[in-house]
Amino acid sequence: MLPSLLDGVGFANLLSSVLCVAPVWVVVFAGIVVNGALILASIRLIGDRRWWPAAVATATSVVLLTAGAWQGSAPRAETELMRAQILRRLNHFEAADRIEEAIVSAGER
Repeated sequence: MLPSLLDGVGFANLLSSVLCVAPVWVVVFAGIVVNGALILASIRLIGDRRWWPAAVATATSVVLLTAGAWQGSAPRAETELMRAQILRRLNHFEAADRIEEAIVSAGER
């Protein structure tokens, strides 16, 4: 999913249809809501003078999200080919063409 979102394409969903926005913005909105909930929960714990669980939870979340972002490995050619086929069926022809061209050029090296 993340490579497609970085390419600017995503699967249409109920929320993106109702709000008339691109599916990518639904993911951004969901990220903001989840992080906002984490921040509010942390502030509430700190307000109750139980600051160390909030600090541990926040630090753990930051470390896990950062590690997950950096840890991604290059997808296999078969995976990318399947992604291109799915995008082509969803009428995202330009993104599918870019993926297929990248697979061909990587194979020539």
